[in-house]
Amino acid sequence: MAPSARHSSVWLDAVLAVARLLREAQARVLVACRPRVAELLALRAEVFRLRSECELLRGRILRMESTTRPRYARWERLRILWHRARHGLSMRETARLFVIRVSTLQAWLRSLASVPPSGAAPAKGPRGLAAVVGHLARLLRWENPAWGSRRIAQVMARLGIKVSRSSVQRQVRRKPQPPTPSAPRKKSGKSLPRRKARAVRAKRPHHVWLIDITVVKLLFGLVQLRVAAVLDAFTRSIVVLDVCRTEPSAGWICRLFERGVRAARRAPKHLVTDRGVQFTSRQFKASVKRRGVRQRFGAIGSHGGIALIERCWGSLKREALPLWCCFLN
Repeated sequence: MAPSARHSSVWLDAVLAVARLLREAQARVLVACRPRVAELLALRAEVFRLRSECELLRGRILRMESTTRPRYARWERLRILWHRARHGLSMRETARLFVIRVSTLQAWLRSLASVPPSGAAPAKGPRGLAAVVGHLARLLRWENPAWGSRRIAQVMARLGIKVSRSSVQRQVRRKPQPPTPSAPRKKSGKSLPRRKARAVRAKRPHHVWLIDITVVKLLFGLVQLRVAAVLDAFTRSIVVLDVCRTEPSAGWICRLFERGVRAARRAPKHLVTDRGVQFTSRQFKASVKRRGVRQRFGAIGSHGGIALIERCWGSLKREALPLWCCFLN
């Protein structure tokens, strides 16, 4: 082996050995650190790795002739424009990141602006409007994991894209749902299992109400408030809401229910609650029965139970809780 080749081999082995030592040292540091610090260091290392990979790939593409570079597909162009608008990048920065010209970005914007939101583009094939709508729904779900299919469909409707909730569910679902088991056949000497009672469905406004109580923690848990609300199952709107500093009593819940009846100027036909002590008390049952309302009990998180109001509490704590000053009144 020539001396120059031998020196090059030694240099390469030394560089790779240093890289392996750095990787082992980083692993030891992550094990020794606290969970939060270890997570932060792991995220920084991941960002540095992805940045290095992107720079290497971008350098390889830049060495290619502009006429021989593969062109971006239609959905990739939409994703690039989404990335620019999402992170507030300029045209020059976006063109540098994705190895294109500024004039190309401007042409993409003009071509998309000429297409109406309702979609004059063909919806057939993987490159049609259906693929673009599906990709947009998945991006919204990725950016906001707490959003459900109904909310994503509403946001897309405000943007001028009419899509049903079932279509959004079909697009954002990552894994196929397992098939529904068929009903067991009746055997000799054995009876079929008893079917579960179907949940009542809201057919009009103020047909079905839901009432529940949640705990809101403020000032790092030093202050705990009880928030109670009455929700209309048909319109998904809050009929009445109130805050209590201590655990609400049955009388307090009765007064809240009466306030909801006065606000709506009518009583519901069904009232769905959980089995809390306030809702199973004689006072509350008598108040509900006096109004001619049928009380029903639902399991937490079950289909047709109090899942709607539980979802309301989740949105309240994730999105409106930073505005905690409104609870101090």
